[in-house]
Amino acid sequence: MKIILPIFAMFFGVSFAMAQCPSYGSSSTTTSIPAVSNISTSSAVFTNSSVVNFSNSNSYQTTSALSYQEIQGSPFLNSEPLNGTVVFNDDSVINDVPINIDMYANEIIATKPNGEKIALDGRFYKEIILSHEGEELVFKKANEDEPSKFYQVLYDDGDMVFFKDNYVTLREGSNNGFSKTPSKFTPRTNYFIKHGDDQIVKVKLKKKDIFPLIPDSELYAMQEYARKKGLKLNSELNFIAFFEGGRQ
Repeated sequence: MKIILPIFAMFFGVSFAMAQCPSYGSSSTTTSIPAVSNISTSSAVFTNSSVVNFSNSNSYQTTSALSYQEIQGSPFLNSEPLNGTVVFNDDSVINDVPINIDMYANEIIATKPNGEKIALDGRFYKEIILSHEGEELVFKKANEDEPSKFYQVLYDDGDMVFFKDNYVTLREGSNNGFSKTPSKFTPRTNYFIKHGDDQIVKVKLKKKDIFPLIPDSELYAMQEYARKKGLKLNSELNFIAFFEGGRQ
């Protein structure tokens, strides 16, 4: 990790801050490092031990050899890259990285200052934080069975983790000679809950799915909070408030 962090910062040409990194000391000083054009030495950081170039969206293809521009809908988390913070496995931090997430290819895509897009290798990072409409979207490796996959963490109190998987499915188009149906991306979401080292449970945003996973001593306080606040437990935001308010 002593070589990877400065190479990453030089590659992006962004400011980076050391956060509890023994290899570099405990200073929180932010240093600006100019971008470099030679990226061959940074290959260990990226997918398949090389830089994956997505700068030409026409050449970015699905497994069915369709380019993304030929498909209705979008596979990306946001229409434009979001300002992001990348946290390394050793807690080192790089700020102000333009990032988007390809939910079809399951790739975290960073944009260089020159507009070139690259896919980050999840093995080297443990957390991605994106700024979106005044809020922070936190992505972590919440499932040990998928050590390189990032999930969006909605609530985490150190014991219980409520998280989701944003993904898209691809419906192949058809052409029978009389009519043509275009290919289409469709956004999907799966929700999960995990207590400590317990097994991860896939849930729907329904009381009958979630209540049995909460200890009775905690569930009562959460239900009381929901009653006082008039929370209808039928949405992601309301369940987050349910967990947070009931544990205050």
